[in-house]
Amino acid sequence: MSSLTLYRLQEPVVLEGNTEVRVILLMLAPRRLSKESLEVLSEISAMLLNSELVKLLEERTESEIRSYLSSELLHFFENKM
Repeated sequence: MSSLTLYRLQEPVVLEGNTEVRVILLMLAPRRLSKESLEVLSEISAMLLNSELVKLLEERTESEIRSYLSSELLHFFENKM
């Protein structure tokens, strides 16, 4: 089973180069995962390059984020078939 969890920090964590992090997206998966599951996780990772998703993760509600991800993954599955 895989897990995708979003954490919004009350206080930012400062990384090297004075980069402040306020949002953490944690993606966990078992060591052995089907090719299809790996492709989905890879697609979600690629979505993080989209500024629209980053803004959603920073500012929007869980239901809005779920709706966006569901829509994008539906497009992904439709294009894979």
